[in-house]
Amino acid sequence: MRGYSQFKLAELADVSESLISKVEQGKVPNLSIPMLAKIVNGLGLPLSDFFADDDVLNHSIVTEKLQQLPAEKRDEALRLVLQMLDLMK
Repeated sequence: MRGYSQFKLAELADVSESLISKVEQGKVPNLSIPMLAKIVNGLGLPLSDFFADDDVLNHSIVTEKLQQLPAEKRDEALRLVLQMLDLMK
């Protein structure tokens, strides 16, 4: 998802590298929600984004990118995106 090694993700999530390996291999049949939250947070995601469908996640990404723009460029960027969407109809 982010290109982290198992070691790096384990470090960021404060879990063992072997747990990350087992999760990747599907060998943890009953991963607890708190443990999942640690791993997802290690990836830099809120737990809600992990469970969100693609449309919600894409909306979140677009919103975040717009908010990162300087205020004077935000309206112009939004106008351009809306124009592109209208052209795709």
